[in-house]
Amino acid sequence: MGVLTTSGLEIAYERVGEGPLLVLVHGAAGDGRIWRPQLAALADEFTVVAWDEPGAGRSSDVPADFGLADYANCLAALIEALALGPAHVAGISWGGTVVQELYRHHPGLVATLILIDTYAGWKGSLPDEEVCARVAGARQMLSAPVEEFDPTLPGLFARDPRPSSSHCSRRSPLPSVPRA
Repeated sequence: MGVLTTSGLEIAYERVGEGPLLVLVHGAAGDGRIWRPQLAALADEFTVVAWDEPGAGRSSDVPADFGLADYANCLAALIEALALGPAHVAGISWGGTVVQELYRHHPGLVATLILIDTYAGWKGSLPDEEVCARVAGARQMLSAPVEEFDPTLPGLFARDPRPSSSHCSRRSPLPSVPRA
């Protein structure tokens, strides 16, 4: 196990293998141990690093005002300390959000991004029309009869159905779903 000190925090990480740098970033409520199978499987082709983000696993706890950019800056410090050039960076769930923020603030440290089960948006990142379309799709799904219920949220990503502007501006509560 390696430990890096940055911004007053100790950041723990595992490092195995030789080759291009691949950094694995875990999701919330986890730590770098979730990547153990990948560490073993990829060590023959990559230098694989799995960190414990600040506040997780063997890394230091974070101060109350620690934000997304702070996580990204700690990850940048780790990549810089490894001194292997731009990294292939994979993030799962919350880790995907962290690696996107890493790329936003430190693009020169990232060779490629691998986003796994994550979200690429945040408040204000989607136009109002798209938000309205997604809300309409969720409302349509929730109001369907039990036999037509489709939990895949049709329209959530494909822009169907398109609500009318009057439907979008309506601020009615979500319909109740009948119990079977």
